[in-house]
Formats: sequence, C-alpha cells, structure tokens
Amino acid sequence: SILYFIIFLIFIPTLGLLENKLLKW
Repeated sequence: SILYFIIFLIFIPTLGLLENKLLKW
C-alpha cells in the first residue's frame, strides 16, 4: 500500500503540470 501512496505522490503533481501546459496552449 505504501508503493501506491508513493505513486500517487508522484502522479498527482505530474497531472497538475500537464494541466498547466494544456491551459497555456
């Protein structure tokens, strides 16, 4: 379950960066 938590911590910020890039387009 810890592994899932780490993946979440890494995955959510990357989604935020992708959304920011899409909004800037």
